[in-house]
Amino acid sequence: MKLKVGIYQYKIKNDSLSTKINKLEKVLKKNSTCDLIIVPELYLSGYGNEKVIKTLKETKSGQYSKLIANLCHKYSTAILYGYPEQYQNKLFNSAQFINHQGEVLANHRKSMLPFIQRKSCI
Repeated sequence: MKLKVGIYQYKIKNDSLSTKINKLEKVLKKNSTCDLIIVPELYLSGYGNEKVIKTLKETKSGQYSKLIANLCHKYSTAILYGYPEQYQNKLFNSAQFINHQGEVLANHRKSMLPFIQRKSCI
């Protein structure tokens, strides 16, 4: 089995989430033969700004997850994307995989967020 995989090289900007989703859709329109599009880690929020990350957090079945699932179904393309996830009163740097039918197949939670600094053990 062969898969056509695309990597979405998106320079994180202070775009609104709807603008980010629209830009992703434009890429999907141009690359409608891709089986999978891989989108950057923390695609929805970007890195480094704790306030923004906390503002844009959502559950794995949140509003933007549903928008991306709709794109998957519309363009018959699976998408793996990163987002800040709120789960059981904790914040995670998560990656979600949605198949070409718009179904969530996997959600992986990393506990280390980019704005959290580790304390030295020395």
